[in-house]
Amino acid sequence: MTINWRAVRVRILLLVMVGTVINYLARNSLGVLAPQLKLELSISTQQYSYIVGAFQIAYTVMQPVAGMVIDRIGLTAGFALFAIAWSLANMAHAFARGWFSLAVFRGLLGMAEAATIPAGMKAIAEWFPDRERSIATGWFNAGTAAGAALAPVVVALIAKQWGWQAGFFVTGAIGLVWALAWWRLYRPPAQSRVLTDQERRLIADVLISAES
Repeated sequence: MTINWRAVRVRILLLVMVGTVINYLARNSLGVLAPQLKLELSISTQQYSYIVGAFQIAYTVMQPVAGMVIDRIGLTAGFALFAIAWSLANMAHAFARGWFSLAVFRGLLGMAEAATIPAGMKAIAEWFPDRERSIATGWFNAGTAAGAALAPVVVALIAKQWGWQAGFFVTGAIGLVWALAWWRLYRPPAQSRVLTDQERRLIADVLISAES
C-alpha cells in the first residue's frame, strides 16, 4: 500500500494504532511498577503470579465476548465503551491495598482490553480492501510493540515524578482522552462525511460487503 497521509482510511488506521499503543501502555504499566508494588504492598512472588494470571484468564475468556458485543452495538460505541472501561480499570490500580484488590483490578483490565484486537481488525475490515488489509494489519499490530516499548520509559518517568499510583492514573487518563476521540471521529465508510469519491471507489468492495 502506498501511504497517502491525506486518505481517510489511513487516518482511521492511525487512530486505531494510537488506541493500540495506549492499550499496551496501560497493560505494561504493572510490569514496570511491579518491583515497587511488591515492596510497598508486601506482595510475594506467588501472589504476584495470581495477579498476572487474573489478567490473562479474563483477557482470554473475554476476547470472543468482546467481539460479539462490538458486532452487536457497533464499532464506534463498542470500542469507545471498552476503552473507557480499560482506562478506569487501569486507574483503579492506584487504589490497590494488597495483592487481592490488585488482582481484581487486573482482571477487570483484562476483560476490557480484550476488545482491542477484535475492534482493530473490524475497523480494518470495514475500511480496507482485500489487497491492503495485510499491510494495514501490520501497522495496527505495530501499535502493540510500540506501546510495550514506551511503557518502561513513560511509566517509570511518571512514577519517579509523582509516585507509582500516578503511573496507573495517568496512563488510564490518556485512554479516556482517546476514547472520546474515537467516539467523535470514527464512523464506518458508509456513514463517513469526509470520504472522497475516489477513495470510496477504492474501498467499494468493503462498502458493498457491509451493505449486503
